[in-house]
Amino acid sequence: MVTWTAKPGPDGYPSTALLTDHYEFTGLDAALLSGVAHHRATFELFTRQLPAGRRYGVVAGMARAVDAVTRFRFGDAELTYLRERAFLRAETIEWLADYRFSGDIDGYQDGELFFAFSPILTVEATFGEGLVLETVLLAILNHDAAIAAAGARMVDAAGGRSTIDGGGRRTHEEAAVAAALAAYVAGFGATSNLEAGRRFGLPTAGTTMHAFTLAHASEEAAFRAQVEAFGPQTTFLVDTFDTTEGIRRAVDAAGPTIGAIRIDSGDLGAEARRARILLDDLGATGCQIVVSGDLDEFALADLADAPVDRYLLGTRLVTGSGAPTAELVYKLVAVADAPGVDAPQRPVAKTSPGKGHRGGRKVATRVLDAEGFAVAERVLGPDDDAEPIAPEHAERGLQVLWLRDGEPVRPFSVEAARAHHAMARGELRPADRSIDPGPPALTGHGERSASTAVALTVEAVVLTIRDGRLSVLLVERDIEPFGGSWALPGGSVRADDDLDAAARRELAEETGVSTFVGHLEQLRTYAAPDRDPRRRVVTVAHLAFTPDLPAPTVGSGATGARWWPVDDLAPPKGPDLGFHHAKILANGVERARSKLEYTTLATSFVAEPFTLGHLRLVYEAVWGVDLDAANFRRKVLSTDGFVVDTGERTSVGRGKPAVRYRRGPATALQPAMLRPGPWAAGAPRRP
Repeated sequence: MVTWTAKPGPDGYPSTALLTDHYEFTGLDAALLSGVAHHRATFELFTRQLPAGRRYGVVAGMARAVDAVTRFRFGDAELTYLRERAFLRAETIEWLADYRFSGDIDGYQDGELFFAFSPILTVEATFGEGLVLETVLLAILNHDAAIAAAGARMVDAAGGRSTIDGGGRRTHEEAAVAAALAAYVAGFGATSNLEAGRRFGLPTAGTTMHAFTLAHASEEAAFRAQVEAFGPQTTFLVDTFDTTEGIRRAVDAAGPTIGAIRIDSGDLGAEARRARILLDDLGATGCQIVVSGDLDEFALADLADAPVDRYLLGTRLVTGSGAPTAELVYKLVAVADAPGVDAPQRPVAKTSPGKGHRGGRKVATRVLDAEGFAVAERVLGPDDDAEPIAPEHAERGLQVLWLRDGEPVRPFSVEAARAHHAMARGELRPADRSIDPGPPALTGHGERSASTAVALTVEAVVLTIRDGRLSVLLVERDIEPFGGSWALPGGSVRADDDLDAAARRELAEETGVSTFVGHLEQLRTYAAPDRDPRRRVVTVAHLAFTPDLPAPTVGSGATGARWWPVDDLAPPKGPDLGFHHAKILANGVERARSKLEYTTLATSFVAEPFTLGHLRLVYEAVWGVDLDAANFRRKVLSTDGFVVDTGERTSVGRGKPAVRYRRGPATALQPAMLRPGPWAAGAPRRP
């Protein structure tokens, strides 16, 4: 008879003893025969390198691993199986029958960050006791850490929007439970997995599915049944048939206080924009938009400017988003030459090319600078001298006690692990948290941060309106690479620089714009390896909106500087921009267009006081559309605090004097003033 599920042991819990590899026991068999199995030994669990392009790893599964060690017991079922297989000596099976881990385990906390050669977990016991734990420890930690790292990247890419784990149906049923826990530690807000909710106290969420809608006579009937069961604040899945009609029917069923809609198909950014327009027109201005459908961190970054409130993530999350394992290994680093608790251990290490490691037990600390950012992962062996850290730096230990004499000494709290992860991830600078492929932020070799070998720069997409056209500030480079080409203004970040201050300084040095008036924000981090042919460069791009400025003067590092209409830069008529600046410019322009939909930042393009006609020209120039003056006026004046009447009037031609306004205190537009698109009537594009 096939056994599909592990049977509980005498203590009521299933044993983990056979969650291992055959060679663990054959190696033990020989070690018992030689006597080495009884010598004290130290094993460490670490990675030689992070998955390609990843900047950090996230520890998850430590508490699960400790639990697995305590359940590594051989009951009658396990021993009977081993005897029947007959590949071990009788003495070895008797040794296993009495197995109880009696050693010590130290390790990083759940939620902690790790890097290459960070000693995530240290096992000190007899060689035999530690040897047989290799596979079960690696199985748990490789899986959970991979999910946590993917989850952390997705949380960062979500930019503060809610994230929900919905990957239970995309992986093994027990892996789904562990993945839900790892994702929650990494910052996810909830899971759809009820078993994870039961075991770990995680928040759970979910409403209905396409089958629910299809089972009813009509979509209207399905939505009415949903409102009757859950009230109007529930989430409606609106894309079973036609998304637009689904939204209308959901609002009809729930009324203007409808809680949320979910879209699971199509171009999610475009669908979300269409949905937001329709919801606002229907009076459901508070309705949230949830999107799902094979999302990963890169998809979330692409949706940053879309009117999305929550993300439901599944397949890519529970499979590590391209890195299904954390690439952890478990290696012997020290062993005694004789039995006995007090026998000294000598360092040992594997020296194979590409698979080596350092011998001896390590001590790991993280060094933080005066701003609280991590600058080094110090991993010191028994013969390493700890150099003093800088007076303004701080240092914190990374390993904590998990088991002593085989007994757990550290209770697990999911909320504490989640909080610890938020703290640890907050110690990385923004460039080190980028989802773009790049070098690890730190290294566990005891060396300085690998990122110190990478140049850090700032670049600015400075937009204004000149002669009624959206224009960007460019400089003509006078040095290689890309000498004679046009580029965005920018330069290196100094050791004592604030990033925004560095961006302002570079503007002044390269263009003569010494006093910047307007809005400045960080756009995105760019780290493609081939951006700069001289060296590896990570740049933090900034986006600025400013009122009409005079022609810039040429500063250092440039032979020319000018405002360039954005439309004239499109291939093939525009010049080639170096350093991937065409991509950065495109991202900046799209961010500006989206910002005008949901914020009042359009007023940053005009000098005060201004008329509504001036403000409308901003929208027309940035969006590239013609707007109806009366509708525009109605939308602006219906938003409290968007603009404030100065009491002044100005004559425009022979018509009625125009009111002059200044910027109001509001920062967000509610309802949104969404740009017209191909689905909207009118709004012809300018040629």
